Amino acid sequence: MIVYPFNFKINDVKTLINENQIDLSPYRITGLCGPIGSGKSTFIRLLVDYTYRDLKIFSSYGFSAYLSQDLTRLFTGNTVNSLIALYQDDRFEVGRYFQIDNFERYMQLLDFPGKDRYNEYLTDFSEGERQRLAIALTAASSAGTVVFDEPTTALNNKYRQRFYTIVKEISHNSRIFIISHRINDILALCDSIIWFKGLHIVKAGPIESMIKFPELVNHYFNVKRMKKRAELELAALAVQEFKGS
Repeated sequence: MIVYPFNFKINDVKTLINENQIDLSPYRITGLCGPIGSGKSTFIRLLVDYTYRDLKIFSSYGFSAYLSQDLTRLFTGNTVNSLIALYQDDRFEVGRYFQIDNFERYMQLLDFPGKDRYNEYLTDFSEGERQRLAIALTAASSAGTVVFDEPTTALNNKYRQRFYTIVKEISHNSRIFIISHRINDILALCDSIIWFKGLHIVKAGPIESMIKFPELVNHYFNVKRMKKRAELELAALAVQEFKGS
């Protein structure tokens, strides 16, 4: 896949800009990195939303599976069984790609509760369980392009490692994009990185060169930010354990 130079007007005051051609063909898993609001989600929208394909920003398109950072719309009012029925419905594009055998295997790997709970509303499940379900649905969609936006926010270390296993497996047949503010996700999975800043794609390349890029190092290794993030993660785990007790 090649990303061509482009200027995409988001609104009257914001434009996402890429000034250089980026060749992703040597890579399978690309990390999209940069501060909040720097253009990462807009970049993904240009790739996965069919209405933007006439812009020809990318050299190739295809069916894309997208795990959004906001899972509210997917889970509200649904059960596991209703989501499975939706993903298997061949009236929708996902129904022509979804592989139920892989889905069940990923659910087992991620220790999701048994089928006796599949008719319960997803609001009755923990945040971590919902996150693991979303990962299984996305990974089992057999898409040419798969996007994971902040996929490990509600996962403990055990399930992060299992998520990494799933991503490495599907990367043999899919191009993967990872958006994550966790340096461990980027280092464990990505073979290339695109750096966003101020709605500009500033730099891109193999991870070996990008991990020396000063802005990326500062972004991920800012001590104050890391300490605050650790405190938030501990608080989230405490809430998760309380709900599960």
